[in-house]
Amino acid sequence: MAELPLYLLLLALLLAVPFLSPTQEDEALAGAVLAGPLPVVARGDAPQRDAPPDEAGAPGNDGFHRHHLPGASREQSRRRRRRRRRRRGRFLLRIQSQDKTNPVLTTENIKTVIIDIFVASSETAATSLQWTMSELVRNPRVMRKAQDEVRRVLAGQDWVTEESLGDLHYLRLVIKESLRLHPPVTMLLPRDCREPCQVLGFDVPEGAMVLVNAWAIGRDPAHWDAPEEFAPERFEQRGGAAPVADFKGTDFEYIPFGAGRRMCPGMAFGLANMELALAGLLYHFDWEVPGGGELDMTEALGITTRRRSDLLLVPAVRVPLRDV
Repeated sequence: MAELPLYLLLLALLLAVPFLSPTQEDEALAGAVLAGPLPVVARGDAPQRDAPPDEAGAPGNDGFHRHHLPGASREQSRRRRRRRRRRRGRFLLRIQSQDKTNPVLTTENIKTVIIDIFVASSETAATSLQWTMSELVRNPRVMRKAQDEVRRVLAGQDWVTEESLGDLHYLRLVIKESLRLHPPVTMLLPRDCREPCQVLGFDVPEGAMVLVNAWAIGRDPAHWDAPEEFAPERFEQRGGAAPVADFKGTDFEYIPFGAGRRMCPGMAFGLANMELALAGLLYHFDWEVPGGGELDMTEALGITTRRRSDLLLVPAVRVPLRDV
């Protein structure tokens, strides 16, 4: 098979719709929106906007939404007429059509919500999966162990199902280790210091904006043995051993989803998507780097911390895909 731009494949799997890749203008505008609460992502060539939150980021996506939202609205109207007893129209468009809502949900609002969903769930999950696949092809032992588990648990099935995920224990460890080394958002959302304090000998005044570097915390040798090594087994719970760090916000040496009341609300949703997509990639295909070369693992800071270069891998079918 030909080389695949894996990032696009992962996004298509996560969105379950034909994928339209964001343009450079889209990413620049999104970066400008993030530059307000997160100045570190601002670039000298990025447009700076002071638009209200419900309008931020909308213009750069006009092409996509102008073509797809009206069609979706017409489609929903036809479905409503045909199947009034089976209301399965899109949630946001239903709200828009209800005059009881005040203020009315505008198309601009819908566009912004769609951008939020894309960036906060699909984009971050696809970025994490791309890093996970990068680490797997660089670590053949881990790749084989993960594939052996997936193919043993799913033996005889045509595709991955949600019911199978509970038995994929090692796959979950692989994802946790990938999130430790490659949190999709390097700098967590900013916090305001509520009272003067001291951190590592530095005085932090009240009201100061504090940025937490999840990337550095996950690689801190004070908390992790061989922190640069990709070793999912470090998260295994062994009898009599101390509890293993988890990403639910109570173990501060491991916070890829943040911590506290403002940690990522889509953690469970994102993890389920990642597990489904990764299990499918490992179940149906073997993967290798074209020509057996070395992967460039350089990072690029943007909306998420993506690979600087696209991940291109050669798949070989092991379990043929069947029509659903």
